[in-house]
Amino acid sequence: MDCRYDTGKGATYDLTPLASLTQDGSGQDIKDRIQTTQAGYTYTIGICNSVAPPSACMKSGKSVVRPGGHLNGPSPAWQTKGNNPDNCKYLGDPDMPNHHKWALLDENDPGMGVSLTYTGGQHCTHTDSAGNKLQRALTVNFKCSANNFESFEEQVIDESDKCTYEITLESEYACPTECGFGSAGNMCNNHGVCRYDTDAKRARCFCNRGFIGPGCDTEGEEEAPPTYGPVLGLLVFVTIAVVALIAGIIFLWNYLSKRTAVTAADQYGHLSDTFGNSMMENNASAGASRIGIGAAGL
Repeated sequence: MDCRYDTGKGATYDLTPLASLTQDGSGQDIKDRIQTTQAGYTYTIGICNSVAPPSACMKSGKSVVRPGGHLNGPSPAWQTKGNNPDNCKYLGDPDMPNHHKWALLDENDPGMGVSLTYTGGQHCTHTDSAGNKLQRALTVNFKCSANNFESFEEQVIDESDKCTYEITLESEYACPTECGFGSAGNMCNNHGVCRYDTDAKRARCFCNRGFIGPGCDTEGEEEAPPTYGPVLGLLVFVTIAVVALIAGIIFLWNYLSKRTAVTAADQYGHLSDTFGNSMMENNASAGASRIGIGAAGL
């Protein structure tokens, strides 16, 4: 099957160099070193290609299992224990192009790596919610790393879910093709790291200081991105000053309005008092005059 996968998010993977490690059809053997319940099991896997039944699956020169209904048929991976053919199980349907799925290791980081799951393997004793027996599956995680993967001997396989087995391979060949290998033949020329650029929405090499280019193999300095710090600071200062000025004007307006109202009230009260006193004095004078006139008449 094709060992390339385009995530559609600016990160494309070509795992062909890793697939070449198992392309002869014999596969690679991995021991389960984690789970005591799986002790003694051996997993023979292929990468993007099928693997012939291991010798432990053979009896009288023929395979005791029938993946895809074909005697001695290949499978993407096998699980065996010792040389007992009864413990031979196939993981994944031999028709890999129609029984596999790709996925990102991290949906938020398309440059971290991808996983390839072989589905449709031999049935196991576990059942789903509907009571149907589950089929064995194998997931191979390809994680982008600066390591130059060479062998499967030190790899670890784990039963991550019921009847689903998982292995993680770290390699520079598991990095997006958008990251260049450079003239030295190493990912980012050993002068940077392959990561996902969230601004540009694509994977690329982030080069060390003093190196530039897709593969970090050219000496030079990357142009510094434009900085808007001073302009932004000035804009913030002007905004604060304008707000403060407007607030000051509003405060002064309210203060003067209240002051004017109080002064007008005081003046009105003073005028009222003066006018009232004048009226009272005039009335008193008039009364006195009337009294004087009357007395004279008497």
